[in-house]
Amino acid sequence: SCVPLFSGEHLRTSRLSSAAFPASSSGGALQIGASQVVRCKMWSLKFGEGGGPWMKTLNNYSGRQTWHYDPEGGSLEERLAVEKARQEFAEKRFAKKHSADVLMRLQLGKENPSPSLPAKVEVEQYGDVTVEAITTTLRRALRFYSTIQASDGHWPGDYGGPLFLMPGLVIALYATCSLNTVLSEDYRNEICRYIFNHQNKDGGWGLHIEGHSTMFGSVLNYVTLRLLGHELDGGKNGSMEKGRSWILKHGGATTIPSWGKFWLSVLGTYEWSGNNPLPPEIWLLPYFVPFHPGRMWCHCRMVYLPMSYIYGKRFTGKLTDLVLSLRKELFNIPYDEIDWDKARNQCASEDLYYPHPWIQDILWASLHKIAEPLFMHWPASLVRRRALATVIKHVHYEDENSCYICIGPVNKVLNMLCCWVEDPASESFKRHLPRILDYLWLAEDGMKMKGYNGSQLWDASFAAQALVATELLDECGFMLKKAHSYIENNQILEDCPGDLKHWYRHISKGAWPFSSRDHGWPISDCSSEALKAVLMLSALPPEVVGKPIPFKRLCDCVNVLLSYQLEYVCQNLGFRSSSLICGFEGCEELRSLLGSCHLYPRNSLVCQFQGITSWLYSLNPVTEDLLDCVPSKDRKRKEKKEEMEKNADGGFATYEQARSSPWLELINPSETFGDIVIDYVCVECTSAALQAVAAFRKSYPEHRCEEISSCISRARNFIECIQLPDGSWYGSWGVCFTYGTWFGILGLVTAGKTYDNSKAIQRACNFLLSSQLPCGGWGESYISSQKKVYTNLERNRPHIVNTAWAMLALINAGQAQRDATVLHRAALILVNAQLESGDFPQEEIIGVFNRNCMISYSAYRNIFPIWALGEYRCKVLGNST
Repeated sequence: SCVPLFSGEHLRTSRLSSAAFPASSSGGALQIGASQVVRCKMWSLKFGEGGGPWMKTLNNYSGRQTWHYDPEGGSLEERLAVEKARQEFAEKRFAKKHSADVLMRLQLGKENPSPSLPAKVEVEQYGDVTVEAITTTLRRALRFYSTIQASDGHWPGDYGGPLFLMPGLVIALYATCSLNTVLSEDYRNEICRYIFNHQNKDGGWGLHIEGHSTMFGSVLNYVTLRLLGHELDGGKNGSMEKGRSWILKHGGATTIPSWGKFWLSVLGTYEWSGNNPLPPEIWLLPYFVPFHPGRMWCHCRMVYLPMSYIYGKRFTGKLTDLVLSLRKELFNIPYDEIDWDKARNQCASEDLYYPHPWIQDILWASLHKIAEPLFMHWPASLVRRRALATVIKHVHYEDENSCYICIGPVNKVLNMLCCWVEDPASESFKRHLPRILDYLWLAEDGMKMKGYNGSQLWDASFAAQALVATELLDECGFMLKKAHSYIENNQILEDCPGDLKHWYRHISKGAWPFSSRDHGWPISDCSSEALKAVLMLSALPPEVVGKPIPFKRLCDCVNVLLSYQLEYVCQNLGFRSSSLICGFEGCEELRSLLGSCHLYPRNSLVCQFQGITSWLYSLNPVTEDLLDCVPSKDRKRKEKKEEMEKNADGGFATYEQARSSPWLELINPSETFGDIVIDYVCVECTSAALQAVAAFRKSYPEHRCEEISSCISRARNFIECIQLPDGSWYGSWGVCFTYGTWFGILGLVTAGKTYDNSKAIQRACNFLLSSQLPCGGWGESYISSQKKVYTNLERNRPHIVNTAWAMLALINAGQAQRDATVLHRAALILVNAQLESGDFPQEEIIGVFNRNCMISYSAYRNIFPIWALGEYRCKVLGNST
């Protein structure tokens, strides 16, 4: 599905342009005037394309979105519009760091022209917010939203943000001598445009597009630009020199975090002896070992799985002249004089989010100095050989069961590299190459690598619920029908083959993924939101929204959801032992001794020492009695402790059940990310699952009634248990407390709680009311996620997505019956934010993962204002149309 504006073929190999970036280059500068010379290059976004001997699909490539280059595409007017968007972004890139997906909107707007729009509504005072004004705003929003829906029913969009993803791809392609073959000049130019556009004023690059400069981001992006053809003095206004200067000024590449050390070692600009060990032998351990990688969070184990293979092989690409030059450019001292053993544990202060506890330093030193020398020589080398054979089998299993998309961009590239290291001519490596396009996204800021192969299913499920909430079927019925089709076509219909325990996989039949069925990884909240959406749609006329999904497939989803819920969190996570922390806050010696005061998020089941005390108890059961004897600070704290222990079970994690204890975070080798080792339970997944099974019970009350009722009760208790003292919930996947609190309130309301009978809902509403800005909206900074303290955006600016989340939470908590003024003021913010086109503006980044890295959920700018205004219209103002 494409139009002439961006049509064409892809991957044409040619020389790299020497144009400067981020000015309007990537095809030449564009001068606007009477004698224009237009050399702006055009691109086409295509949906559902695939085929050939090296690709496979389970559902005809539904949801696949790929960008292709066409040097002849587009009219003069269209090329001017694209170039104007690029220039405007480059000029304002320090003030507004997030692209607005202009290229995609231009293409789909031409393919799906919008019906005529009513005049834009302007509201000066909240007292002027009327049903008519909201209805007009919604109709405008829905008509625009229909123009950017893909032919297969999903809404495409930017899912970028992290700046460490693309460098891994470029380094892997360079090391496998595939860079210029796989990425043509036009792709390489757009990648350079993106990197230059997101260089900070000080010359460095951040972990993500809105972050401060870090060694991780700066070294990897500088190296990427060099590999893509830029010289030391390249870039606009000395951009390359500024980047190198930042690196050297802050200690040089020896202080890059561990993931950066790994990639530089693959390239050949850093020695493997400067890495902490990643022994593949850990995969040979029996599963009952508490730190077996099969017990780790799937994203963690699927990244360190191929890393261990490459480390075990000590693979390094060809030492070209460019690689040897980089050895001189990246360090403050000659390469041959670097103390690599000392460099193993060096990390720049700008990058250090999770400092290694001393116990980890002892572990890595022991492995580095004792275990690794043994495994490198006979007879222990036989064990290494067996471990590598085991690891590569798991790599291939992941590849085959995700159609070579893999769970995420990091392990996608690593798995691809493993296949090449195993056999450069292998079929598996050839199957990886065409799936690279699944991760590339183009916008006016350039070409980026997405944090997944997209958020198609997730966005479509939310969008369907938002559209239903408007009750304007005459405007959105056809969109719902297409979205319904997409959700149905991307349900996972079978479990992965083989013995799931052997491959450390959870059941998946009936679940939904985050993006597409070809990706194939089941997720609890994605399954929940999809189930909620299809149940809502089943209550609408089938001639409008399509036939309902068969009952058996809904039951399969419920079965997966029930399997996710933790039944014995007290036992699995050592909850009783945490009474030491609940009752005794003066243990600073233990806190500093283990270096773990920052390990556990505020929304975890227990406080910061829960895993440590669990570990102590596992060593000596008598410890439990000792810990329980520690006096509580006061009676309320003791009662809270007992309540938490009683109701600890019932939470939901993301992809699987939590398989080990949070103390395992002590061996988190990543200095940059927090909470990566196990799959933590969170309010979002728990609330979404609670809402989904409750909706299913309402439609099918006879099916597994007792189990579902028990699930809802336990999930409700869990949500109440993890509420923070200020009334909020920490959001693990969105920014941040407004997001978590929306889920927390909806979960409790769905479970039968109300403002009148629930102190938790009362506290949550008070939290939201206390954080409302004077203008009437809410605007939360990503700093909230990092520091776990609510933080407003600079200058107390409102954010339409935060405002929408807060509105949805308060509406469902019955705020209109107490004081609707709060909601009227918030609605005014959303109404006045709407653009002339009916679109909503792209504002600050709103997604997060692993506490410290932000990611774009570009579809939220449309979904949640529509959803919030829809519920406001129907539940607050009353539907009088």
